[in-house]
Amino acid sequence: MKWSILLFIFTIFCGQSAEACTLVMGYRTTPRLPNIEAVPNNSGIYQDLYSIAAKKIGCKLEIVRLPKKRVLLGMAEGRIDFYPGFTFTKARTKNTFFFENGMRSKMVGLSRADMPEVHSLEEIRGKIFLRPLGAPGVDAQKYGFILHEVPELDYTQAIKLLQKKHADFFMDHYLNLKFFMQNHPERKQFRFHMNCCGKDEAFTIGFSKKSKFYEEEPNLSFDENKPLNYNNYPVQLKKGCIAYRLQQALRELSKTGVTDAIIQTYYRS
Repeated sequence: MKWSILLFIFTIFCGQSAEACTLVMGYRTTPRLPNIEAVPNNSGIYQDLYSIAAKKIGCKLEIVRLPKKRVLLGMAEGRIDFYPGFTFTKARTKNTFFFENGMRSKMVGLSRADMPEVHSLEEIRGKIFLRPLGAPGVDAQKYGFILHEVPELDYTQAIKLLQKKHADFFMDHYLNLKFFMQNHPERKQFRFHMNCCGKDEAFTIGFSKKSKFYEEEPNLSFDENKPLNYNNYPVQLKKGCIAYRLQQALRELSKTGVTDAIIQTYYRS
């Protein structure tokens, strides 16, 4: 059923235009199900969504899998055009422009079941906070926890580190963690912390400012008196450039329900 729905969606857009460019999507080697499988398998929501979006603007999608630090270096140098799901931070805007990809994101915590419910990162003072190397910055000094960063950390590794008490707390996207844990044989040994780490919000793509497909222009709606974020930023994509057209394609796929249909084929399978 999943494949018949995806084939129908892809067929709708497949004949709209000839391929005129190649958009290079970079992602780390580890899996983030159901968004993407472990290297060398690129199957998942990201491949389906961005293949359709690229086709819609007359491009094709190429996926490159590398350690995350090398992906980010590739973006900084313009060899990789975008990262499919990239959280906005001020530091990252040096090399990256952010816009919505049509998905949603809510960060939650995961710990061993014996940890009391956490409502704020201040409550894990003195604990070991686990995260992948290259993940968005967390102020360990402010909250008083010990930061343990692991290159190319995947969920299987994270679970083992929590079980062995080499870490106490892991934070990541709820839907991905839920998808991984729902059939895990030892899921009862862990607990989710649903209100510790932020609200449900739009997920963003990070597009390389060094990409040949990126062009910018002043954003006349920018308000310097408001917090800097992807919706309030000094520049915007120049109309007509490939990055702008990708932004509009993703917006249309979300608006017409295609993005949601793709996502649901994985969560219902």
